[in-house]
Amino acid sequence: MSDTWSPRWPYCGTGATQADPVGCPGILLENQSSCLAHASDEARSDYLQSLRPGASFDLRGTPFTEELFQQVANRLRVAPQTTPEFGRVDFSLCDFQAVQLQGAAFHGMADFTGATFNGVANFMRVTFERIADFRAAIFNEAGMFDMAVFESAALFEGANFMRQAAFSSVKIKEEADFKEVQVSGEGEFYEVNFSADADFQGAVFSDSVWMERATFQAAPQLGPLSVAGQFDLSHAVFEVPVTIEMSAQELRCRRTRWNSTVTMRLRYAQVDLSDAVIDHPMALMGHLAPFDLPLGQSLDESKVTDAANPNPSVYVTSIRGVDAAHLVLTDVDLSRCLFVGAFHLDQIRLEGHCDFAYTPRGLHFGRTLVPVRWWTKRRVIAEEHHWRALFFFPSNSRAGWSPVSPSECVGLGPRGLAAAYRQLRKGYEDGKDEPGAADFYYGEMEMRRKDRMSPLGERGLLSLYWLLSGYGLRASRAFGWLLLFMSITVLLMLGIGLPGSTPKQVASGNIPPNLGRVTLTIDKQDATLTLPRRDRFTRKRLDQALQVVLNSVIFRASGQDLTPSGTYLEMLSRLTEPVLLGLGVLAVRGRIKRG
Repeated sequence: MSDTWSPRWPYCGTGATQADPVGCPGILLENQSSCLAHASDEARSDYLQSLRPGASFDLRGTPFTEELFQQVANRLRVAPQTTPEFGRVDFSLCDFQAVQLQGAAFHGMADFTGATFNGVANFMRVTFERIADFRAAIFNEAGMFDMAVFESAALFEGANFMRQAAFSSVKIKEEADFKEVQVSGEGEFYEVNFSADADFQGAVFSDSVWMERATFQAAPQLGPLSVAGQFDLSHAVFEVPVTIEMSAQELRCRRTRWNSTVTMRLRYAQVDLSDAVIDHPMALMGHLAPFDLPLGQSLDESKVTDAANPNPSVYVTSIRGVDAAHLVLTDVDLSRCLFVGAFHLDQIRLEGHCDFAYTPRGLHFGRTLVPVRWWTKRRVIAEEHHWRALFFFPSNSRAGWSPVSPSECVGLGPRGLAAAYRQLRKGYEDGKDEPGAADFYYGEMEMRRKDRMSPLGERGLLSLYWLLSGYGLRASRAFGWLLLFMSITVLLMLGIGLPGSTPKQVASGNIPPNLGRVTLTIDKQDATLTLPRRDRFTRKRLDQALQVVLNSVIFRASGQDLTPSGTYLEMLSRLTEPVLLGLGVLAVRGRIKRG
């Protein structure tokens, strides 16, 4: 108690000292010189005898022992087995050891402003017919309001719950004011019905908050608030457009229903939207700057972040079962997001900087038919990581794939992954972002190639397509094969394709006996290769072989005389090498094209 503060009413003052010149702040009883706690036994008895069920009274600042408060409550019972009934009461700045008011009724305003509850404050099943004011109240133990009914406003602005704040199955029919509430334990708001505004602006929760099955009938905004643990909105219902702003370690919205538009601005959170019902546009975005509060203050995020986690990035962990047609994600991390099972995934909008997971890069060793693999960097969805880690690289952490338990991979297979990739690819292509769609096209083709339910011929063609050019997306692979094929063709041309010398023309014919007209036939010798092996690989012959091969790449005949083997080599070269050139050009185009 500050030595400069004094109550604004005639107060008891008992126990005043130099250090505490105010002493007991309890209001004086009528015609008495002390408060109820310090009154004589006769005066206290007379006051208690004057109380009746439904009575209104003013006991501001009074320090209550558990026994004294129970004596007051007992005088407000119609019968010993019934619950107390209060009229308009003022317990502001009172100090309570413990409060047991389960099932009580307050027919008038209940003022507990600035009160301190040192023990358990039990307001379960209490009915507040008028305003219930607990602003700046301090609950040193659990504050229990389960199944309470607030017929008017419930005011808890600035209240401090040092342990649990229990509001399960509460009904609040007018304003619910929880601005700047401090909760050091769990906040339980199961099945709460907020019929009007629910204001949690500036609230700080040091543990998890449970709002499962809560109903927000007219709340336009939730937050900004800070939650050090999990904020659970599973099965909650929002009836009107709402803006949700919070810093939290985890936001769970499983089967949450939004019957109107919603905007989420989040920091630090991992967001689970599994099976959420989104019938109207939803914008979920990462918020880089701290949230601002009135009077120039910033939201207290000290419970959420620490030196080990200074990054306010938002991770979306699942949109399974969600109709993504109305979903807009902005500046969020999707590297852990589960997409398989979402609807209309091709209509999802990804704006700003949205990160996906990536394949492990470089050389890796696994327990597959191809034990050594070289992985190039590409974007993948989290399910491919889980599927490959489970089925292709068991017990091999060096592979770089992110494993999960087998129970989480039930039903996960190439066919579902291919469908998810196909829809994501289509979404990017519809947005005229061909390069952005390339990795998802690659993932789709990979899953089709890995699908053992596909026909063997189709899988064979896809394997060849992958091997030669990475499905038309790996220019280096296509040009590498082209260079290799050309090199082999040049060597074969030098070895068996080019003749040892230029074939000469030969004229042949018959001279008639009567010296009549002579007919000659001009022919050409067959090209043959009779050179010794060491003379076949010369600079001149190399130049001739290169001309033949380079011309074959662009479907042109070189005009060079060739041996029969060389002729077939040129035909094969003119069939395969232009295809590889085309695949390489296609891969380059796919990476740089814009719609």
